[in-house]
Amino acid sequence: MVEAVGIDVGGSKTVVALVNTHGQILKSMKFPTPHNKEKFLKKVVNAIEDVSYGREISGIGAGIAGPVDRDNGIVLEVPNIKGWKNVKLKAVLQKHFKVPIYIDNDLNAMALAENYFGAGRNSKSLILISLSSGVGGGIMIDRQPYYSSDGIAGEIGHVTLDERGPKCGCGKRGCIETFLNRKAIMRRAKKYKLRGKTPLDIYNLAIKGNKKAKKVFDETAHYLGIALANIVNIFNPDTIVLVGGIANADIMYPKAKREMKKRTFSKAGKNVRVVHTKLTDDVGAIGAASLVFKTFGDKSEAYILRKIKRPFITVDCIIKYYKNRKFQGIVIVERKNPPFGWALPGGFMNYNETMEEAVAREIKEETSLKVKNLMQFHTYSAPGRDPRMHTTATVFIAEASGRLKSGDDAKDVAIIHPKKMIRLVFDHNKIIRDALKAGII
Repeated sequence: MVEAVGIDVGGSKTVVALVNTHGQILKSMKFPTPHNKEKFLKKVVNAIEDVSYGREISGIGAGIAGPVDRDNGIVLEVPNIKGWKNVKLKAVLQKHFKVPIYIDNDLNAMALAENYFGAGRNSKSLILISLSSGVGGGIMIDRQPYYSSDGIAGEIGHVTLDERGPKCGCGKRGCIETFLNRKAIMRRAKKYKLRGKTPLDIYNLAIKGNKKAKKVFDETAHYLGIALANIVNIFNPDTIVLVGGIANADIMYPKAKREMKKRTFSKAGKNVRVVHTKLTDDVGAIGAASLVFKTFGDKSEAYILRKIKRPFITVDCIIKYYKNRKFQGIVIVERKNPPFGWALPGGFMNYNETMEEAVAREIKEETSLKVKNLMQFHTYSAPGRDPRMHTTATVFIAEASGRLKSGDDAKDVAIIHPKKMIRLVFDHNKIIRDALKAGII
């Protein structure tokens, strides 16, 4: 399994996580972001060493809540931290870790995470909007970040909505941010004389039926719909993903979508998906690690593993499928990734999971089946067995029944009698022949 470290640096806290190419966090640490940059650098180095201890990482990515010099790996500044100016993060990390290191703005990193692993997985074009104390965005076009000529694309919060509107922190008036951020919600709450110190307090009132609190979010949804319409009319994306504390207020979504559709060309407004993040608070760290995965392009995970000269461990399973208690055959799956073809269900083991947990997860991801009577059959280890590279594969035997359908990780799924087996990749035919000889199928 290819793994990378992702560092999510915010104004108040920093998260350091070990992430795999399924977008899963294997181990993480978090700590308050020190205002003293020397203390921060020492803490982040220690955290990387801790989460990656005993692992071979393929790179380190850092997403920064502020402007960065991507080419040179310099953090130009972080809002709310006065002592942070021109921090040479990449240079410091390269003294300690001999792996590729990538630095980017946190919202660009989050957009990557959503496009690779989250609510916008496999979207051709995606816009991420963060609604919090500020409003910002990240843009993905053809599954690649769009940086623009000066690298500041995505400042969605500073598009003018009303030139006579409230004054923005940027010095201008009527920016989208002044209608959708935390202060905007509390300003409306004050207008309706609502008691509450945070937008969450007002949201809790709204979902309990408070009419004035509902008006606060109705008005916010109106402006969110206008902002979404502007984005759709400019970019015509497949997916818009909303993240941040304000985005958790799901009561806004229906009205915002209706407002958006009123203001967009019919086809674009109808086809775009407006969704909430699926990665929750982990999106920043997963996005930072995705800065590393991005450099691999569309190459298969097997190619990456071969490139960094790592063997890997897989689990495979011979699933005996029954219908009305009668044996029907062996379950096989058609692979989505190279080498293409049909194979037994199975895949890579993740860090910190048992073989039994790994095979059960892979079976569910590929066949949607829950198996029973799972037991180990044999372990195979041979450099030539797998055309990708040297593999150690532990094969299990299991039984299953019920509805069979291909999961997210398989093109198709089928049942075939073991004595009439088609040609399978990874020399899985030999595994089935061995199982037949052993009399277990």
